[in-house]
Amino acid sequence: MIICYFGNWPSWFGYFLESCRYNPEIDWLIFSDNNLPHNTENNIKFFHFRKEDFNRLATRKLGFTIVIQDPYKLCDFKPTYGKIFEDFITNYAFWGYCDIDIVFGKINNFITKIILDKYDVISTYKRFLSGPFSLFRNHDKINLLFQKCSNYIDLLKNKKWRGLEENILRKENTGISIKKILRLIEFLFLSTMKHENFHFSIKEFRYQYQWFYKKKAIRKDDLGDMTEAVLFAGINHELKIFFENYLFSDKFYERINRKNWIIKWEDGRLTELKSKKELFAFHFQYLKNNPLFTVSSIYENQLTFTISKTGFKID
Repeated sequence: MIICYFGNWPSWFGYFLESCRYNPEIDWLIFSDNNLPHNTENNIKFFHFRKEDFNRLATRKLGFTIVIQDPYKLCDFKPTYGKIFEDFITNYAFWGYCDIDIVFGKINNFITKIILDKYDVISTYKRFLSGPFSLFRNHDKINLLFQKCSNYIDLLKNKKWRGLEENILRKENTGISIKKILRLIEFLFLSTMKHENFHFSIKEFRYQYQWFYKKKAIRKDDLGDMTEAVLFAGINHELKIFFENYLFSDKFYERINRKNWIIKWEDGRLTELKSKKELFAFHFQYLKNNPLFTVSSIYENQLTFTISKTGFKID
């Protein structure tokens, strides 16, 4: 897993690292201008790397001038990491990227050897390519898949984040049209056949439908982002893709109106306490910015903690 991060480590970074330590079958390659905290294992590999170093390497590997200023712009570059950092991943069958505002459970309980053997691109969202966690088979054709996006050079050279790694909204996909109504009927029919209940949430239903419509509206001569590029390759049997809802988040709980949830991490395993369901990972995407979200100090070999709306708490 490749992580590129510039700026001070957030207060909860130790919890992220702790969950990485308990997935020893995965190497985490961290490129940052910061010093690495002490609670790491051999599977966490740190490379001191400045923005200037990234710009220089990305320019050389991509073949056009790259100058990033805002670190958040790195999100657009995630699909290019297989090319930019190709010299660091030569011995790996797969590479991927992930966010650091995540706590992982037992990853190989979900992404199994059977899945890795069978599929080329693995997303932890069911209907689109996951920016917070995706995997790619380490092959030149797949590492250059971002080049299938029509305007990828302009998007990467743009100083602002555009959403290349997940979704760039097309104007024609907004509003109401006869085509969208027909697709909605199709979505309702297929969802009923598959017994999908969307947690009885209108917000979740609308959210999932937008991705269903995006897939149906892909234009092969104008692929706009990596979700479209990967889905198109899958539809045309160029790649085998695996998309599944593995990554839970505070945003998801908000959409389905689930309140007073608590996630427990213990000895590497992540569980939602109310349902007793084991989780692949939890993404505290929005809560981290809440001033009321508190983070207890974490210590090496800390085996148990909980995550809730109020923050991280050591048991």
